[in-house]
Amino acid sequence: MSKIKVHTDLRASFAGVGNQGRRPTCLAFATTSAHEALHRCADPLCIEWLYYHAVKYAGDPPNAGSTLQSTRHVLIKNGQPDESFWPYVPSNVDSDHWKPPTPAPEQLFHAKTLDVSSAFSEISTNLGQGEASIIGLNIGTAFLNVDRSTGDAVVPDETEHPSQGAGHALLAVGSGELGNTSYLLIRNSWGARWGDNGHAWISESHIRDRWMGGFRLQEI
Repeated sequence: MSKIKVHTDLRASFAGVGNQGRRPTCLAFATTSAHEALHRCADPLCIEWLYYHAVKYAGDPPNAGSTLQSTRHVLIKNGQPDESFWPYVPSNVDSDHWKPPTPAPEQLFHAKTLDVSSAFSEISTNLGQGEASIIGLNIGTAFLNVDRSTGDAVVPDETEHPSQGAGHALLAVGSGELGNTSYLLIRNSWGARWGDNGHAWISESHIRDRWMGGFRLQEI
């Protein structure tokens, strides 16, 4: 039985949790989920397109991962087509042949982005207004060991110093509290077997200590 007192839970606004595989596409997955919810898309949007253009904008190779800045740029300038235009490839790609299909997609969805700070109150307020937040955290091994002792899927507080972690993007889709601790409900991109069907709770201190940046989407 859940012990976390849930304030907001937007999970019903999103399609099933995806799995990024071995590619560094977590930010593209989190952003795409938020973008689909923003436009209430009947069909999924193209993760491969978003990641491709973000990497190209930054001038990086396909295995480098994308940045918050480049991803936000693509949402405004390039937008996203439907997933059917260029299906996601879960394994590493050949940089010499990695490019979008032709001709160009007929329809593109665009969004503007707004900064999100690490302040729990700000993220929680946005969630209460139905707006999920894309957040970047410097995660460690705790994310591999979700704790279910409270009846909830909870990411334990890290024991390693943040400098030992690695950047990872998540989507904040809910908020709650347990005792004197506030939590965010986050949507991961490691498939439905991780956490509670791809979701877990992380504490306010975890967010504050390992914050790398964040943004939310609004219609243009």
